[in-house]
Formats: sequence, C-alpha cells, structure tokens
Amino acid sequence: MFILDNKNRLFNAKVNRFENNIFQAYIENKNGELMGEITFKIYGNKTWIFSISTEKIFQRSGVGKALISICEFISAKKRVQKIEGKFCPQNDAARPFYEKNGYQIMNDSYNSYIYKVLDIDKIVQSFDKSIFNNAKELMSEC
Repeated sequence: MFILDNKNRLFNAKVNRFENNIFQAYIENKNGELMGEITFKIYGNKTWIFSISTEKIFQRSGVGKALISICEFISAKKRVQKIEGKFCPQNDAARPFYEKNGYQIMNDSYNSYIYKVLDIDKIVQSFDKSIFNNAKELMSEC
C-alpha cells in the first residue's frame, strides 16, 4: 500500500499479521529500500513492542513516528488500552524518541521499559489526519 505522509513523501507501508496476533509493519521508500520496521504482539488489552528500527540514513525523517503510529492505530482498532515494550538504555536515540511520542519511561535495576495508555477513539479518528493521507486502506487491512 502506497501512502503519503503529512509532508507529501511517498512511502510503501506493509503490515503482516501472523499467528497469535503478532504484527510486523515496515516502510519502504519509492525505490523499494527498507526504511524501518516494527514488530509487536497484541494480547488481551495490551500491545508489546518487540522491536522498532529505522535504517540509519532514514533516521530523523519521520519513519519511526510513522511506524509507532501504525502500531498505535492497529492497537486502537483492536481496542487495546496499553502499549509496553523494553529498550536498551545505551541506545541514545531511543529515550528521546519514545518520550517525544508520548511514552513514559520506567527503569528497574536491569532494564528500561516504555509504557503508554492509548486514547483509543482519538487515535482511530485522527490517524489519517496526523500521519497518512490515505489511512482508510490500512484500516481495512487490520
């Protein structure tokens, strides 16, 4: 599915759904180059992000925001109330990225975790206005 972001850049976003409600979304540019991916699982009223990554040359270009928004949108469509995940605190870009996108950071003595409570109705209603101009196609794939 080709999508336009709010800066009219063309991306190809794909979402694969696997057994046990595991999803993988990835974004390619118009030349077919992988820009980034996110893998997450929905269980009960929670989503757990296993991984999110953006190719180095595409970092700080909105790809990570688009990926996290796809995860939040699919989660909201499934009526999930909370997203959680774990990240490596040595990754200097992770903490500011999650904080900028509304995630709380929690630490224990070994790990760093992210946490966000979703406003389900707001996410579903505003998704196509905030990230993608043609989100209705993505809605039908979920």
